[in-house]
Amino acid sequence: MIQAIFENDNINIIEFAPRVGGGENYSFVKLYAGFDIIDAAVNSFLGLPVRLDYNSSEFYYSDVFLYSKPSVFGRVNGDEELLNEKIIEFFHLFKAPGTEIGIDLSSNNRIGSFLVKSKTKEELSDKIKKSLNKFEMYDIHGKPVMRKDIYKFIY
Repeated sequence: MIQAIFENDNINIIEFAPRVGGGENYSFVKLYAGFDIIDAAVNSFLGLPVRLDYNSSEFYYSDVFLYSKPSVFGRVNGDEELLNEKIIEFFHLFKAPGTEIGIDLSSNNRIGSFLVKSKTKEELSDKIKKSLNKFEMYDIHGKPVMRKDIYKFIY
């Protein structure tokens, strides 16, 4: 990916970066395949050999996003309990308390994500359901604002 500013006949490159997936994608690939896509991308740019060794996973994984209703974001509850009970592998919070959340269902109201891992598809589905039932997010006044309506197909 290249970002540039064009001024008259001048081009100023302001960013040059490999596109290997945003967010936590690099960590997911490393977790389930044992392959470091960041190292591979950097080595390819430097002209160094890239080892395409990876592992087939014996597990199923699902990355699930959590969304908020329009509000001023306050906090998320449930992540620590889910982590302690090994229902989720990890949780990433994307928004800081005090962030204004808009109405559109987009990255603007995506508060965080969690990763679930299991040996079967059925267990994966059960862990997602348990997680979505346990998670809650609140605005700065303590009012629940999690968009649970978008997950109805899971229940």
